[in-house]
Amino acid sequence: MTFPPENPYERFLRAIHKSVYVIDRNADRLLTEKEGGTFSQFLILMAIAQCSGLSQQKIADFLDLTPAAISRQIDSLVKAELIVRKQDPQSRRSHVVSLTPAGKSRFLAMKSTLLDSFKEMAPASADELDAASEIIERIVVAMHPNP
Repeated sequence: MTFPPENPYERFLRAIHKSVYVIDRNADRLLTEKEGGTFSQFLILMAIAQCSGLSQQKIADFLDLTPAAISRQIDSLVKAELIVRKQDPQSRRSHVVSLTPAGKSRFLAMKSTLLDSFKEMAPASADELDAASEIIERIVVAMHPNP
């Protein structure tokens, strides 16, 4: 199928949309096969690894999801003993989560698997990836100023 010539904005939007889809799908498949976890679980573990003691609301905000959308994932990570959930000492209605030692190990293994795979597949240098990341981050800030 041939598409008519695109202007740079259309091309960029299409490329971003397609790349998000492909990265999500491949990351999920890779982590399921090699680490026994999902990309969604990895993203939650990553949020917790970056700032231990987060509430489910803060994790949802970090991932731009609703608390309901991550609740089942949080439950499965607690059941797998990868995270612990405790009542927030600041608020009885809130819970905070943090990584267990097994959760930290699983997160680091998943991260390594993803990065190694991406390095093999990415047809770009580190400098090119930095430049692309900077542009995308500027666009995100402009379109979503209150992350």
